Amino acid sequence: MQPTLNGDLGNGADFVAMEKVSVRFGWRDPERGDILALRHPRDPKKIIVKRLIAIQGDIVQGVESAEAHRIPEGHGWFEGDNLRKSSDSNSFGPVSLGLVEGRVLAIVWPWHRATGLGNEENPSYEDRITYRCRKNSKASKA
Repeated sequence: MQPTLNGDLGNGADFVAMEKVSVRFGWRDPERGDILALRHPRDPKKIIVKRLIAIQGDIVQGVESAEAHRIPEGHGWFEGDNLRKSSDSNSFGPVSLGLVEGRVLAIVWPWHRATGLGNEENPSYEDRITYRCRKNSKASKA
């Protein structure tokens, strides 16, 4: 998720605040632009942090290929902010929202990097989402 997270690698990793309650109880569905912690779809023992860029019903074009992917129900398309060095949906495809563990809210350490992390859609993704199911629709877990 560089440069959003761990942008100052010389000083170690960022520590983040993560909210799990609304994800677990379904009070707030993940939305495009959210930074989410999720279980790696190929190695569930690992937790990865990625940005949700497309939700069910959307059509997104992969970074490395011209292949378009329609996001199935209960899934999302997750990418790191550093696309060329990220292990994300470009390598493993749409991911079940059931693997989401929580929403990253803020960087809390180191102090000089402390900041809130809102729901921000990265403009570089916009040209690859060829169809949005609904402009402001939310994802929902299957």
